[in-house]
Amino acid sequence: MDDFKQLSMEELVDVLAQKTQKFTQLLVEKKFNGEYQQCKEMIQHLLAEIELRKEISASGDEATKSTPAP
Repeated sequence: MDDFKQLSMEELVDVLAQKTQKFTQLLVEKKFNGEYQQCKEMIQHLLAEIELRKEISASGDEATKSTPAP
């Protein structure tokens, strides 16, 4: 999952959309096989990475706001 660190936020969202589409297809087809499980885990990792970046960005924004201008 270190590969996610190399991706931009836009790329992460694109991969998430692709994996979600595949996951939904497998769900509709009731194919609960290894690929289904891999998609599910990948989606969870992607969401975690996106959430982490949002938190880091938000904390960075707060730090900038609370720092007085010279």
